[in-house]
Amino acid sequence: MVGHTGFIGQAILSMPTNIQFKLTKNRINLEVTESSDLMIKEAITSNCGGILDLAWQSNKHDDYDNLKTHSKWQIETEYLARAAAKAGLKVYLVGTGEDDHPPASNKYATAKFQLKESLRDLIRAGQVIWLRPFYIVSIIQQRPRIIRGILESETSNFTIESPQSTNDFILVEDVALGIIKCLENETSGEIDIGSGALTSNIQIARIVCDLRNLPIPKTGFKPMRQGNIANIENLKKLKWAPTYTKKFLTGAQHE
Repeated sequence: MVGHTGFIGQAILSMPTNIQFKLTKNRINLEVTESSDLMIKEAITSNCGGILDLAWQSNKHDDYDNLKTHSKWQIETEYLARAAAKAGLKVYLVGTGEDDHPPASNKYATAKFQLKESLRDLIRAGQVIWLRPFYIVSIIQQRPRIIRGILESETSNFTIESPQSTNDFILVEDVALGIIKCLENETSGEIDIGSGALTSNIQIARIVCDLRNLPIPKTGFKPMRQGNIANIENLKKLKWAPTYTKKFLTGAQHE
């Protein structure tokens, strides 16, 4: 597993599974492609069946969606995937719920889209498995950014600009379990990981504010935008369900 120190990696490691992970530090020196070669060599030496690559540019940066470095991560990740596939290793990569039709202004989603398109041949061949988590929720990690804004709203001027806009929100625990199911069952192709339903920003705000006894932030008047809905039928066949998310959305306490 590459990138295990991130919040998805930590969630995976906290879940029960028979899979034994060999952990590799967050790569990457973007100027040294040999780092990917060394990782592949290490995976082969350790008799690993594949590489789960969770690493990408840290999301702690301001204006994360528009960082220029996303294109470098795209190039390096494609190199890793092709080199690993050539060495006989399966590669599990993480996309986004917006990587089908990303807005041109979002460099992060665009880089994921272009990476997926460049690896279509390996995805079809079953050598690359494309995992698509949708809007991942973690109150502890203050993800997505709307949750950070809500939690900081008492000491900031945060406004929910488009309260009726909707997305397919999914708790990080369900994402972790979905990825584990894919690894355990050696799935192939593209796998959506979401709740399979849309929830509005204002609904998320009410849930979080109820949990933390916070007042609901101010709301704006930007037009509603409807997000994509995950097709979770493939995961359901693996006896997976968004259990944590359902509890969260119905008001059961979750931190």
